[in-house]
Amino acid sequence: MSGKQDALIIRARDSFAQGDLSTTRALCLQVLAKSPDSVDAHLCLGAVLARLNELERAETHFGEAIRVDPSRAKAYMNLGGLYLLQGRLEEAVTALRQGVELDTECPEAHYNLGLAYRRQGQNELAISEYREAIRVDPQLADAHFNLANVMLETHYYKQAICAYRRALQLRPGFERAETGLAQAQVALLREKEKEEGSGNASDWPERRPGAERRQD
Repeated sequence: MSGKQDALIIRARDSFAQGDLSTTRALCLQVLAKSPDSVDAHLCLGAVLARLNELERAETHFGEAIRVDPSRAKAYMNLGGLYLLQGRLEEAVTALRQGVELDTECPEAHYNLGLAYRRQGQNELAISEYREAIRVDPQLADAHFNLANVMLETHYYKQAICAYRRALQLRPGFERAETGLAQAQVALLREKEKEEGSGNASDWPERRPGAERRQD
């Protein structure tokens, strides 16, 4: 691709970052008219079309990017995110896994893969991917929040409370995290009350956190 085409791609990315989808679309089409196998143009145009809810056309351009360069992790990640948006969970998992295999350091890909696994009911895999997203980007509040949701759902109340609190530290006023935190605190209190009411301390062995089940 020529220097002029590279400059157009840079302008297209800048326009997309500024939310100017019309200009971005025009610039990408200008590049593709001269360089129909431009992976960058296909990816950028696909992102525009996805934002405009033209999902089938977006899928086509992400697919073209993969056809031209099967080693481009971003293409699989974008395609997987698109499938997730459409509720095509198996396809989302397949595409996102290909993406993270090519680039293990993309927090959004791990996060989206976690979302897909959770919607499939595969909570342990979801937890693993949310933790990977947090490893790569500890400031990703949504990853902490969704990790907390899974912990709450699977009755790991203390871990849920910690994750909700971290999400709130990163995003003060995060209402859904505040709600989840309150639910986890109430659930933990009820669990303790149930344990205390189940018998005298001398009749029961000491219960250690994590002794009955493993998370990983």
